[in-house]
Amino acid sequence: MKEKLKSLSFTEKLIYGAIIVFALFLWIFSFSFVEFSSYSIDTFFYFILIFFILSVIGLMGTIQIVKQNKENYKIKVLSFLILIIYILFVTVFLSVYISIDFDYFLSQWIDCYKNLSFSEALYQIVDISNYTPLYNYFLIIIAKCGINSLYAVKFLTFLFTIFLAFVMELIVKHVRRVDFSFIRFAIFMIIPTICMEYASWGQCDAIYTAFCLLAFYFALKKKSKLSFLSVGIAFAFKLQFLFVVPILFVMLIIKDKSGAHYLKWKDIWIAPVMYVLNFIPILVGRPVEDLILVYFKQVDYFGLLSQDCANLCYIYELIGIRKGHPAYNFLFIFQFIVTIALIIALIIFIVKLSKKKGLGDIDLLFFATIFSFIMVLFMPKMLDRFYFLAAEFAVILAFCKPIKNNVYLAILIELSLFFVMFCTYVYTELWISYVGYIFIIIGLIMNLGALYLMIKEICVNYKIEKKIS
Repeated sequence: MKEKLKSLSFTEKLIYGAIIVFALFLWIFSFSFVEFSSYSIDTFFYFILIFFILSVIGLMGTIQIVKQNKENYKIKVLSFLILIIYILFVTVFLSVYISIDFDYFLSQWIDCYKNLSFSEALYQIVDISNYTPLYNYFLIIIAKCGINSLYAVKFLTFLFTIFLAFVMELIVKHVRRVDFSFIRFAIFMIIPTICMEYASWGQCDAIYTAFCLLAFYFALKKKSKLSFLSVGIAFAFKLQFLFVVPILFVMLIIKDKSGAHYLKWKDIWIAPVMYVLNFIPILVGRPVEDLILVYFKQVDYFGLLSQDCANLCYIYELIGIRKGHPAYNFLFIFQFIVTIALIIALIIFIVKLSKKKGLGDIDLLFFATIFSFIMVLFMPKMLDRFYFLAAEFAVILAFCKPIKNNVYLAILIELSLFFVMFCTYVYTELWISYVGYIFIIIGLIMNLGALYLMIKEICVNYKIEKKIS
């Protein structure tokens, strides 16, 4: 065994070390804050369903690893099966946990739909929920099926998380020009922020993130129509699809090193057309303007410049600047303009850079991480979990190019998001409610550290010289 371990490369040791650290970390906190009091028949069926899906994935992965018959394949099979078992354990163990989001919003929306007919539910869909109709279609189906809404919502998130991990691995496979790896796929499933998303939180971030990443993947593959189709579906789900738009816009303008375009202007129409998925309530008489304005309803839902998000606007929240404060509107406009200016400046820089030296897939992945990160760091009206896309981009970057800077970048963004998810929403222990702002401040400091690493990487690798007076 010692000889086998010695034969592992630095990257493999790093991966296995990360598996152990993150798994133990989440495992300990799972036991610390969740009371798994009793099993029910719903829990049993939920367990069987998750077990069946993971068994299929485990079998497929094991067969692939064995067929490859490469060095250390036995260690890889063992590691993969341990990961699958861990995913099963955490998913079922945290299944009974009720997050604040589910308790205050999702469960109440489902209860409303239970008392309405299908046509009534569709007509009142934007009155009951502040999410887009597309996600609410799933909630209506859950309500009408009469199944346990908690398990149903978490199972929906679990399925899309599998899809998310699959897309993340597709990007790694394409950028590194390697075979599809079920081990990396399983590692993506146990990343703390992703794991909490499907096991504890049961939110829909994995859904729009998966389609945003899929749009980026198809753009790298120069499959323009599929890329715009994917970002259009993300658009239909959540307004946060905007976080991937800047890099797609860049890939619409620039060419690769061979002179070929990544995306085509003639295919842009596909993206907005996908919003038609939200127009089904028109069939029961709902005005189309109500279905279009749902995003404006989301933006104005909280009267804060930062809803517990570890970004720069959280400073305004700490000093009590909220809706109604004389400086509220000015600061909102100021932060918005600053963010747009940064995005435009970065777009211009990347376009000029591509003309000068050309950009590869890894460069585009790096800039995709920056765009999705700075939009949340500087933009007002951000919520706690909006770093989700940036965090997964950073993880993919670390796997595609596992240098120290990229690994540290992924760790900082992931830990920052983890602290916010863990301390402000996922767990509701009393002591956390009193000191949660401290963890958000720590997360903000980590994000500023991540910003420093990004700037450093640009200055070092993209030949940016600045004189600091």
